[in-house]
Amino acid sequence: MNAINVRSEIGPLKKVLLHRPGNELLNLTPDSLSRLLFDDIPFLPEAQREHDEFATRLKENGIEVVYLEDLMADVLNLNGDVEDKFIRQFIYEAGITTPKYKTLVFDYLKSFNNKKELVLKTMEGIKLEEISRAKRDVEKSLVDLVSEESDFLADPMPNLYFTRDPFASAGNGVILNRMYSVTRNRETIYAEYIFNYHPDFKGMIDKYYDRYLPYHIEGGDVLNLNSHTLAVGISQRTEAAAIDELAKNCFKDPNCKIDTILAFNIPVSRAFMHLDTVFTQIDYDKFTYHPGIMDTLQVFEITEGDIPDSDEDLNVVEVNGSLEEILEKYLGRKITLIPCAGGEKISAEREQWNDGTNTLCIAPGVVVVYDRNNITNNILREHGLKVIEVSSAELSRGRGGPRCMSMPLVREDIDEDTINEENVRKDEAIPSIKLEDFIKVENVSKPDLRGRNFLTLLDYTPEEIRYLLDLSKELKDKKRNGVEHRYLKGKNIVLLFEKTSTRTRCAFEVAGLDLGMGVTYLDPGASQMGKKESISDTAKVLGRMYDGIEYRGYDQAIVEELAKNAGVPVWNGLTTEFHPTQMLADVMTVEENFGHLKGIKLVFMGDARNNVANSLMVVCAKMGMHFVACGPKNLWPDEDLVNKCKNIAIENGGSIEMNDNVMEATRDADVIYTDVWVSMGEPDDVWNERINLLKPYQVNMDVMNNARPDAIFLHCLPSFHDLNTTIGKDIYNKFGLKEMEVTDEVFNSSKSKVFDEAENRLHTIKAVVYATMRSDNE
Repeated sequence: MNAINVRSEIGPLKKVLLHRPGNELLNLTPDSLSRLLFDDIPFLPEAQREHDEFATRLKENGIEVVYLEDLMADVLNLNGDVEDKFIRQFIYEAGITTPKYKTLVFDYLKSFNNKKELVLKTMEGIKLEEISRAKRDVEKSLVDLVSEESDFLADPMPNLYFTRDPFASAGNGVILNRMYSVTRNRETIYAEYIFNYHPDFKGMIDKYYDRYLPYHIEGGDVLNLNSHTLAVGISQRTEAAAIDELAKNCFKDPNCKIDTILAFNIPVSRAFMHLDTVFTQIDYDKFTYHPGIMDTLQVFEITEGDIPDSDEDLNVVEVNGSLEEILEKYLGRKITLIPCAGGEKISAEREQWNDGTNTLCIAPGVVVVYDRNNITNNILREHGLKVIEVSSAELSRGRGGPRCMSMPLVREDIDEDTINEENVRKDEAIPSIKLEDFIKVENVSKPDLRGRNFLTLLDYTPEEIRYLLDLSKELKDKKRNGVEHRYLKGKNIVLLFEKTSTRTRCAFEVAGLDLGMGVTYLDPGASQMGKKESISDTAKVLGRMYDGIEYRGYDQAIVEELAKNAGVPVWNGLTTEFHPTQMLADVMTVEENFGHLKGIKLVFMGDARNNVANSLMVVCAKMGMHFVACGPKNLWPDEDLVNKCKNIAIENGGSIEMNDNVMEATRDADVIYTDVWVSMGEPDDVWNERINLLKPYQVNMDVMNNARPDAIFLHCLPSFHDLNTTIGKDIYNKFGLKEMEVTDEVFNSSKSKVFDEAENRLHTIKAVVYATMRSDNE
């Protein structure tokens, strides 16, 4: 028997991988829920009872159940070298960077004689208090003195009982996934070691994807329709570029029988996080689905290209027809689609949220489902299916159903009807094109921002900000993959700069050019605005000539006056009060590193009265983040704005805090952010006063080590962290400082994401421009 054999979704299930929920669920807290991708805290004893019931139902149907923790323990029992390698890799991926703690955690894990207990400990998380005995034997550090014993050195992995996602079985091989969030990507380490070292798998299986590739893909998006056809979702968790890479790897592998991949482009939503949350096969000719995907669903066929021995060549074509027609075409039989809860809107939304469409088919026409979805379950029975219900009060809190909780390793092959090849290939394929070329720019349910100004994020709802961030990601993917996106060809914009800037100017100019527009740049000496011509008159003139206006300068009232009179979208590139385009780039960078925004703690250090701090406070309040302004009390933000943001934060599950104690403020921070201490052009006495006031709030490695192990550093740039600039040398000559708001060590460390942040200015500005300028028919 092959170690992996999964050629369908419905073949009789013979062997399945599970993980019994463990103490990792006990380490969930209200503050960590969002970051760890949970909506509520399950009651562990009941969750374990429900999971044991699930496993029992599988065993009663002749299915061999193996557990992730047991297979991993087998690997660690092989020899000490593998164990040492695993522990070091676990420490690295947990984000433990302090040399002392790396050593202490290594020694702590090596002290486990029972390898299963070691594995379970890596899964449940490691607290400071657990290595306190070892800590007494070494010199105390500042980190020891200011940290809580309950702080985690390594976060728990509470999503592990959803074994479907870290890898996916396909044919006789596996897809080792790079997962969407940092939290879940740590889970894939177990699959890597099991498939590379366990005697049941080592050297016996092909790998069609690698967890070290840059594109996100998760197992819940992978469905085996038959021996040569995969369905893969383009979803919240899986991106088109990953499917391109998967297709190339499958097609070039001589042992792989997969010759067709159908990419299902579904709405980006937490409720629809994977394809299997809205669509699963339950019999030879039956599928269950959620009606909410049907209006926007696109399906693309990917097959091997026509250029011999080419890794890059793919044929991609959008498949026309209804979902029923598409499935009939590729499966060669009449198909029945069964809507969740019969399609009634309220019931369908409720039961889909509780995984009514996330069924595990264990044989043709036999499915395991959650008991709570009684409407859907009864409808399945009416269609002749055998329905095996399992308890779900606690397991469902993790937002995954029976399919999510199981990874088939072996299914019996089923007889497949011969498919008429002429019917399958009747659509004309387009050679040498990537799947990403076909994906619409707006793969999300979009607010209509046409004609809107972008002056401050106070004017935008969380849903509108989320849309702009999702749009930014899609445009970044297109830029990265060389996909042309000249959607605003023939339009023109003007950039009004009263204050110069490298990043803002370049980002707007490249964004405009990428979108196919003409761009005019007016520097401080090239415009008569406010000198020979009033702001309102300038706005009216430029509004007649251009389709959009960007302003970067001084008072917020100026950009508001421009917006009032221009008649075209006006974008704030920076004023003394707000810097909204910078904020989108900042939170995009945060989301790229942590996989989410809600619950993230961001600490701004320094002068918190400035435009960057104001705007960070606004965007954190809007997106349910925890914002802390850390600086001298006389440099805290305006009280009225603080109170307004506190009310907004309460509505969205975030918080706003002021704190002048560095170690208190930065403890458990996910993001440390700072900005220059003094604006250019200020006299020396202002510089001297500000340096003395803000020197205690410099971002250094002590600050970063006081934050979470995986904390990142951000700065809107430019930064004074060395002597490689004229101003930097001038500061040193006058005040004796080689570094100001951030040390060079932090700025150039792996924690620093400032250049990712700078690049994201381009993609977020492009999203704002496109969203506010697009035509009615786009």
